[in-house]
Amino acid sequence: MSLEELVADLRARCCGDDIPEQVFGLESERTLLVELLESSITRGESNSVLVTGPRGCGKSLLLKLALRDLAAKPALHDSYLVIHLNGLVHGEDKSALREIAVQLHLDTLVAEMDSAEDTQPAGAGAGPADAGPSASMADDPLGEEGKEEIEQQSIAAVVQTLLAALRAADAATSKCLVIVLDEFDIFAHSGKQSLLYALFDAAQSGHAPLAIVGLTCRLDSRALLEKRVLSRFSHRQILLSKQISLETYTSLFRSLLLPSSAVPNSECVRAWVAGLTSLIDSPYVQQTLTNLHASDSKDVRALKSLALACVSRISTAQPQPQHTDLLLAYNEQAGDARVLTMVDLSVLELILVASLAHLVLRPQAPTLNFEIAFSVYREFSSDPKNRTVESFSKEVADIAFQRVLLLELAVYAELATRAPPHFRAVRLLVSPSQVAEAVEKHPTLPTLVRYWARRLLAGV
Repeated sequence: MSLEELVADLRARCCGDDIPEQVFGLESERTLLVELLESSITRGESNSVLVTGPRGCGKSLLLKLALRDLAAKPALHDSYLVIHLNGLVHGEDKSALREIAVQLHLDTLVAEMDSAEDTQPAGAGAGPADAGPSASMADDPLGEEGKEEIEQQSIAAVVQTLLAALRAADAATSKCLVIVLDEFDIFAHSGKQSLLYALFDAAQSGHAPLAIVGLTCRLDSRALLEKRVLSRFSHRQILLSKQISLETYTSLFRSLLLPSSAVPNSECVRAWVAGLTSLIDSPYVQQTLTNLHASDSKDVRALKSLALACVSRISTAQPQPQHTDLLLAYNEQAGDARVLTMVDLSVLELILVASLAHLVLRPQAPTLNFEIAFSVYREFSSDPKNRTVESFSKEVADIAFQRVLLLELAVYAELATRAPPHFRAVRLLVSPSQVAEAVEKHPTLPTLVRYWARRLLAGV
């Protein structure tokens, strides 16, 4: 196997959305979800469950693992169908119902829904442009509540039609429908939750086996449900978290850089595995992984980005992963966005930001504005010891200050005020430690200005 083929395989592992060969954790949650779905498929029991956890904790992976386990059982073949809906795409009830019909290949129902949508008058329910309130109420005798009731009945009828296509003589022999609602909280925010009510009501009625799996990152998703919808929910919830040990985190990083089992063993592969072992054992890499694990996110996707950065630097001139590549990728990934923004500022702009940060550090911090920040800069530039520092006029400094506001490093404290522009109160959105870091990393900051900024931010 050539080096190019090995790199292509590793790229696919880091960028692909497939189930990894090695899965760490999720054993108990996986077993629970498989048992829940299997009971719906084999015994005709309708169930609903909500998988909740922060982004990147493995909700989608858990669902894929459960569906793969079900597909691996020959007795369950042709016993169920899986429908995938996403709240970002199918947030509206009609769009979701149409997508269910499309995925079930019910072409006749799809055509009927499309024709009903096309034949609906564009101004249905609207009276003449010059009609008053009484005239519009007379033209619409149903009212808003009547319209909502008719719409609810229509959605429920469509859901029953969809389930009837899968229904057999009894519920135990009917084909089970597994509906996955990704971004479940968006469906909960949709109108009167008509779709959720129709689905949960159909699951509770038990006419046909139905399993509803919701995926959401909002821990309060159940509180978003109306009482009528919540009463039909099974109240099953699987909670996931990002609590992962450092050893598991390191093993996961190693698995991302190991060739897949489909890759034939060759001299190139053996050399890569040996180089990977020495890379992970390096104290520099161990410290980098420790820092990444200690961050608040503990996101596995950050590991994938780190592994992909290492793979992207592999070439014939450098066929082995290097710890310097890993450190460089980590610094780029873990960099503070506001610090990087301040590093690109001009010298005058950074001086004004440092002046505001210095004022924040005072025991009795004054009201921040352009005038007081410029006075700090003027005191520095007018000192005879700092004759080599370029002096800027107040008009130029004002332009630089406006760019600081444009980059949202500071904002006006009050939008509506009668104060003159130079005396309008501002609020600094960066901490003094971030400003100090930007001062050290700025590539063109004069030595004299850097020394002054250090003393200023140290409170001297």
